[in-house]
Amino acid sequence: MKKALIVTHVSGFVPQFEMNNVRILQEMGYEVHYASNFHNVSYGTDNHRLDGTGIVRHQVDFARSPFEFKNNRRALRQLKQVMREQHYDVVHCHTPVGATYARLAAREHRKKRTRVIYTAHGFHFYKGAPLKFWLVSYPMEWLLAHVTDTLITINEEDFQNAKKFRLGKRNGRPGQVYKINSVGIDLKKYKSDKLYMRQKIRQELEIPMEAFVLVSVGELNWNKNHAVVLEALGRWKESSIYYIICGEGIEKESLKQQAERLGIGKQLCLTGFREDIPEILKAADAMAFPSLREGLGMVAVEALASGLPVVASDNRGTREYMQDGSNGYVVWNNAAEDMAVAIQKLYWVWCEDKAGYAKMQQQALKTAEHFSSDIVNQTMRAIYSEE
Repeated sequence: MKKALIVTHVSGFVPQFEMNNVRILQEMGYEVHYASNFHNVSYGTDNHRLDGTGIVRHQVDFARSPFEFKNNRRALRQLKQVMREQHYDVVHCHTPVGATYARLAAREHRKKRTRVIYTAHGFHFYKGAPLKFWLVSYPMEWLLAHVTDTLITINEEDFQNAKKFRLGKRNGRPGQVYKINSVGIDLKKYKSDKLYMRQKIRQELEIPMEAFVLVSVGELNWNKNHAVVLEALGRWKESSIYYIICGEGIEKESLKQQAERLGIGKQLCLTGFREDIPEILKAADAMAFPSLREGLGMVAVEALASGLPVVASDNRGTREYMQDGSNGYVVWNNAAEDMAVAIQKLYWVWCEDKAGYAKMQQQALKTAEHFSSDIVNQTMRAIYSEE
């Protein structure tokens, strides 16, 4: 049987984002293996979502930081051992740390049979990034491209940068760079039972049915920038607006304290990590997506697929789908006052212009169609089928 290895440095990544690719590989006759640090779970608290998937797991002691060289040297040795024992046909790596060491470990195997694929879910170098990101990340990606057969990007800026790299040769041909619409989404999951789920989730979270509900989904950290939405709501103090944030992270307590300080503590609902995001979205009226940096931001696309207008910060990811004034509003400089204005405009449309709000919803649904898993899966099948 052919074998494929997926590599990430944290173990929640595959069940959260890569199950479509797992199913494609399995349908193509591959036995799918997964190398990760299963003690470092992201997007959840355990690994139960991998149960029953048929995925063979390999513990690799990746550190979360690329600069923890001692642990990552051990991870490199472990990966090399797994690859020597299993003789993979395909290694598909994700996440900066996982992709770095997977490509280093696979160098000797590329000379025999192994094809190395790397999906960049957002390079750390980008327009406006700190200089140190360019000085460290760009040279590293340039060098590792030489031991990469296929490089997949998910936004236009990364695609253009990736095309400047010289990829490794396979069967005498240079490697290829692709752009896909991230992992794709099953549009049907976001369209059914909206009224029932709206009632159910709002009752669970003790949110009035008549309230205007903003939702954000993502890790509670500096980059996701939830604090700017709280600051915007605190400046405005509209008591009929509630804000749901789904996720865990180091800023949980500071967000609670900020909301209390601003006098909007009762309007903030921190749910922790949720596996029922499609249902949560059905309970909301709009999404706030204030991230400072995103490779794409699939959760915003999921919101669009639910018919939710999005208030989003401007970055290379959101530029792939945001249309200011059409499917939501773009906040160009991440300032709290501008975020407040954008939320106010959307709130006014929701309250006073039902036809305008319905038009935004339709445009949101239309935008999401470009990110259908049917389209992405077709491209990934073609990529996996290459020799």
